[in-house]
Order: sequence, then C-alpha cells, then structure tokens
Amino acid sequence: MTALHLASSSGKLEIVKLLIEKDPHQILEHDNLGWNALHHAAASGHQDVVNYLLDKEGLPESEMSEGLVGRWWSKIQQLVMGAEDVNAERLAQINKHWDTARDIFLWKEKRKRKDEL
Repeated sequence: MTALHLASSSGKLEIVKLLIEKDPHQILEHDNLGWNALHHAAASGHQDVVNYLLDKEGLPESEMSEGLVGRWWSKIQQLVMGAEDVNAERLAQINKHWDTARDIFLWKEKRKRKDEL
C-alpha cells in the first residue's frame, strides 16, 4: 500500500493532491489487492477524494501528457464502468457510502452522455 492509497482511504484530500502533484504516475499504482487510490477512496466513502480523482484536473497540468492521461482515463473507465470485478461504485455501495456511490454514478452517466455526442 502506497502513501497515496493511505491518504485516499483516510480522506486526506490535500495530501492526495500533494502526492499526485509530486508524482502523477503513482495514481495508476495498485496495492496487493489490486486496488488503486480510487478504490480506497470509494470504499471509505470520501466523496471529495473520489471526485478529485474522477476529475481529469486531478492530474497536474504540467504532467498531463497524452500517455498518462490516456492510461488514467482507461483505468477510470475500468473502475467505474465495471470492467473490473469490484468497481469503485460497488465498493461505495457495499460500505453504505451512498453519497459517494451517487457521485460516481452521476459521473458515469455524464461520461456516457458525453461519449454519445
């Protein structure tokens, strides 16, 4: 488990921002369960961290290379759209973090509408 995973699971948004600013590539790292920062934030019900991680502005502009952004969006779609066994929305629901699950659902619907355009 990385410092970013711990900060995400603890709801420490400012630390999450600082860690991502320092090394944006760690946003893709998984722990021994296969979870990344979004899994940890969703499972713990930290809406602000989830929303930050879902927002493409979650990566510092100086580090928003096409490759990293593309890999992060691919991972977000897997986590939120359900391409993985346990997606972020489901983790929030399992742990009864209804507001967090709602935010992820709304993000997912917004993303679907955007893709349809």
